[in-house]
Amino acid sequence: LAVLGILVMNVVEFGMPLAAYENPLQWGGATGVDLWTWYVQAALFDGKMRALFSMLFGAGLVLITERMERAGRGSKSADLLLRRCLWLALFGVAHRFGLQWTGDILYQYGLLGLIAIAFRRWRPVPLLIAGVLCLGAFVPASLLQHRSAAQLRDQAAQAQAIETAQQPVPEDLRKAKERWATRIAVPKPENHQAEVDAMRGSYTSVFAHRWNYHHMFQSSYLYLYFVWDVLGMVFVGMALCRLGFFAGQLSGRVYWGSLVLGIAGAAVSWLWAKAFADTGFSAAGLELNLWHDMLYPFVRGIVGLGWASALILLHRSGAFGWLTATLARVGRMAF
Repeated sequence: LAVLGILVMNVVEFGMPLAAYENPLQWGGATGVDLWTWYVQAALFDGKMRALFSMLFGAGLVLITERMERAGRGSKSADLLLRRCLWLALFGVAHRFGLQWTGDILYQYGLLGLIAIAFRRWRPVPLLIAGVLCLGAFVPASLLQHRSAAQLRDQAAQAQAIETAQQPVPEDLRKAKERWATRIAVPKPENHQAEVDAMRGSYTSVFAHRWNYHHMFQSSYLYLYFVWDVLGMVFVGMALCRLGFFAGQLSGRVYWGSLVLGIAGAAVSWLWAKAFADTGFSAAGLELNLWHDMLYPFVRGIVGLGWASALILLHRSGAFGWLTATLARVGRMAF
């Protein structure tokens, strides 16, 4: 389910410029069916399936350790898991730089998995606390980004006021106004023509065009974003695995409650998407974006667990066995 759900988002990168991922005005259309498709993606899939996948990665670390311990090979579990993560990192580099797959995330899991392995025997409560603390790092980070953007907005307003008064505008304020204007400019599809041309060109043109993006994604973006994003969800997944959540060992009340919370989280995501669309998908709504950025790590985890609960309840009911069996086969293909 998580692998196929991620495909719902990654398919945007298959046929559109990367900017279309977060703003439908950039490419693809933002009216009618196109707009409602974006709503569904934002409410049910964006980040939610990746959160579930990260939690299952953490659960995998626990499962492998426990199975090896039951087989009397527990002392070798760290060696196996470390080698597994190192291989993931190598394949992640090959996928992204060799095969030009922008959606590859094996490198992140491989590198951060090396850290998570050390926590695989922790008890559920400490793991949950560690996960929440990692995800909580996005709150101060979002506040800092908002303050910086708000200062830029204020400087642009000062520059406009000085211009209106027909006074000379200081150089720093003039540049701030230009940066703010660029930030809030209405997206134009023609701005991405260079990317489209590069992607329709030779392998060499694709490689050159995406070199900086690939490098940023596997370096600074990893250290500033994914280290908290992935580790947070991995820790939560390890805790839930130890509690028996993913194995369906908890009461039906737990799964129904998780499903209801997941629906509520999806509703929050939809309301944000609707509010963003009502602004004309403008980047000027800093306060709206601030709330989204602070809540996003937690909401997507809640919705991801809602999806997991729905699947567990479906499996428990014995209905649609062909569907759960097919999903299981797809799941076994995850590298």
